[in-house]
Amino acid sequence: MFFDLIGDSELARSMVALAITGAFIGAILGAIRFVPILIWRLIQRKWAVSVTTRDQQLIRWIGYWMAQSDYGQVCQWLDARTVYADGGMRAVIMPGHGMHSFKEDGVRYWLDHALEDQGVAGKLSLLTIKTLGKGREPLETLIGHAVDMANEEGRNKNVTFVNNKSGAWMRVRLSPRRSSSSLFLNDGLFEEMLEDANRFLDGADLYYKRGLPYRRGYLLYGPTGNGKSTIVQVLATELNLPIYMLSLTDPEMTDNFLALALGRTPDKCLLVIEDFEKIDLDQTDITLAGLLNAVDGPLASEGRLLIVTANEPDAINQYFLRPGRIDRKWLIDHPQYHTMRQCMERFGVNGNNGAEFMQKARESSEPWSMARVQQELLTLSEIPIEPYDPGDSGPEPQMVSYFEESDDDQNTPSSN
Repeated sequence: MFFDLIGDSELARSMVALAITGAFIGAILGAIRFVPILIWRLIQRKWAVSVTTRDQQLIRWIGYWMAQSDYGQVCQWLDARTVYADGGMRAVIMPGHGMHSFKEDGVRYWLDHALEDQGVAGKLSLLTIKTLGKGREPLETLIGHAVDMANEEGRNKNVTFVNNKSGAWMRVRLSPRRSSSSLFLNDGLFEEMLEDANRFLDGADLYYKRGLPYRRGYLLYGPTGNGKSTIVQVLATELNLPIYMLSLTDPEMTDNFLALALGRTPDKCLLVIEDFEKIDLDQTDITLAGLLNAVDGPLASEGRLLIVTANEPDAINQYFLRPGRIDRKWLIDHPQYHTMRQCMERFGVNGNNGAEFMQKARESSEPWSMARVQQELLTLSEIPIEPYDPGDSGPEPQMVSYFEESDDDQNTPSSN
């Protein structure tokens, strides 16, 4: 019937036949072109194993490891990032976004690094790694190499992360661990704090059995320069936990991004907000209700220890300080005279220099902060300070007093 419509023209008939034949051949060739893809998909489904992760930290670790692998040295599809290492920032060139095929330990891997739209959170990395076979051991080995390298890099160091405006966390610092012997507080304060923190970290079952959120919060308050930030570093060392510094100053930070940031912290970490009373939420899109919900709402991580520092706690909204958000409060005050002497002895200052130092502190018209004490002692120090040795688990050396106890030694210095 179709040929009846075009008439008896042989040319028209030939052209139509040729077009139909061409379309048929094109369909066959098109199908043949997809055959390898279909075969590859069948192989992946039947004889391949894959793993996918959206964990941004793990993706960065894998990227850093690949940058040092044999494949990373010859790859021509590259990405560059900055990392904190060896006491400063440095650039790392690593395989970039897209599909990569490489061999490691005799095993062929296919790695696809893509960007996934997360809505309000923007685009985040999505990593998929595949290999032939039905066992997951090769994938565990590959990821293990990346994690081992990250652990080795951070071994015996405090690791600090900070969030960006979109709620993602970035490692910004690897710092030497701080021994408790470098912390000079008034009697028993740090020991009490450490005991409470260990009881919390070891008491997960107690919280879960009673249906309580497994979180705890501390407020460290008092005049500036007396060791609040140092306490965070020493706690991170003693508890072997990473530090997550929560930044609330970006004007583009919103309640949603804040909730995402706190939801992405690990189950056990130190979550730190410094100088809390100085944070002006009116300069951001964060609301007080959003902050309160993010700190102890459904998205907040379990097992985290919140540490808030402030110079003037009375300026903090009392809703934030209620039990359940802030469970313990510690005054980090100016050092007492006997605490000053302990610091003096640690710095190796004695004899006439020590007597002069103590007299100057006693005669000062205003109390000295620990920062002022250490500044004064640095100018008088006669021996270098011993670095912290993480392998030394023995007791700290006992300090020898160069002064007899006096009645006012137990008192905090005050203005004349």
